[in-house]
Amino acid sequence: MQDWNEGIKIAITAIVIVVIIGLVFGFLYMTLNANARSQEKLASNLTDFDNRAYDQYDQTEIAGSQVISAIKQFRDQAVAVLVETKADPGKVVNYCGTIGAAGTTAPTPFSGAASATILPADDGNGKYVISGARVVWKESQNYNTQNTVKKSSKEYINPAGKFAANLVYDDNNEIIAVYLKQTK
Repeated sequence: MQDWNEGIKIAITAIVIVVIIGLVFGFLYMTLNANARSQEKLASNLTDFDNRAYDQYDQTEIAGSQVISAIKQFRDQAVAVLVETKADPGKVVNYCGTIGAAGTTAPTPFSGAASATILPADDGNGKYVISGARVVWKESQNYNTQNTVKKSSKEYINPAGKFAANLVYDDNNEIIAVYLKQTK
């Protein structure tokens, strides 16, 4: 009889230990799962927060003074600021980030503060895309606004002028530029 009681005690002890181990692993799984979901939500929120800096340039109209502010705002970020003025229609001046072909470090004609004839293409829905492009970052190499204040320059930005502001995306739906075209 005493052996029988000892067997029951051992069995009950083993069951209690298995239940405790199961509970520990269950809580551990729930904690890790909740942590993974929290990290995904945090990453999503950070992306949304990062993109809010571009909201004022998403299919809006802004003043020329805001164009100059945009150049200054994005000079230390991996995004180009493409400005097309009425003085030089069909050509853009690129400030800030250098746009290059995806998979290479060779910049396209957007690089430098020189005019280029290549413009972002409107996909028909008001979204501008430069297919096969990405920002090749070169530490503010293009940041030069001296000619934006010279009225005799084709790069002159009239502070009272009006500009259509649009975001430019790459094939991966990432923002690579802000395209500012003078309308008035």
